[in-house]
Amino acid sequence: MSSHTNRQELRISKLDQVFNSTGSGIPSSATTNLLSARSTFQALEKSLKKETSKWWEVASLKKYLENDRIPRGLRILIFPPIDTTSSEHLLKWEANLKLASTNMIKQLIEISQDEYEKHRTEVDKLTQNIEEANWGEIINKNYAILNNIIDRYEEDIIQRKKRKFIRDLHDYQQGRVYTFHKNYDNIKDSNPSLEIQSCPETLTSSDLESPDDTERCSSTRPLVNFSEEARRYRLGTLKDIRTKPPDTIIEAPSTSGIQTRARSRNPRP
Repeated sequence: MSSHTNRQELRISKLDQVFNSTGSGIPSSATTNLLSARSTFQALEKSLKKETSKWWEVASLKKYLENDRIPRGLRILIFPPIDTTSSEHLLKWEANLKLASTNMIKQLIEISQDEYEKHRTEVDKLTQNIEEANWGEIINKNYAILNNIIDRYEEDIIQRKKRKFIRDLHDYQQGRVYTFHKNYDNIKDSNPSLEIQSCPETLTSSDLESPDDTERCSSTRPLVNFSEEARRYRLGTLKDIRTKPPDTIIEAPSTSGIQTRARSRNPRP
């Protein structure tokens, strides 16, 4: 028998192995379910983070409106090049700035609400797909992991919202709503504990890796540029402030479970 014939037979044998549905190289149904479940839960984690972020963004902005406050990042720091020693003119000017900021907050609420609705729909769709899938114990295990990830992610958002609200509350109590960025060097010299705040680390999971961190860390950026010292002060936080959060601070929703927690947010903000 020629070598060519042997090679052809060997190829046919290999061909049968490749397309043999009972071969060991073909993934079992359990393996397929595991891969499918992993992919679906990763998508659910990503959508839940986006949905959670937008829910808190809408709820927080509404709380600022209820408390008649403007967050630093939405305060317009523009003043006329005239003598502003007159308290009457200054109060009128600041009232106009506040009105503009309030209108921007209302529009941001509308924008974020639309984004929330989109992510809410994605979460509902993925949750339904999981409930209809025949994945057995894989579902319960991954829900437990995902619940823990989202709880930690949401708690991180809550703590940052609290810090910013207390910071903004102090601006109003101290009459520094539109002058909070001034005299940074003097404040730093008298408060050596003043430090620059950094972005929180992205939450990760060895079991469910998220390809994207949806909660972007953003500094409170005013709508005009000013000095580097002022920018550094905006990003700073005074460690010696130990004020108890006011009763008006927003409370976290129930965390009894992903489906329960997500649905408990209806009616939507």
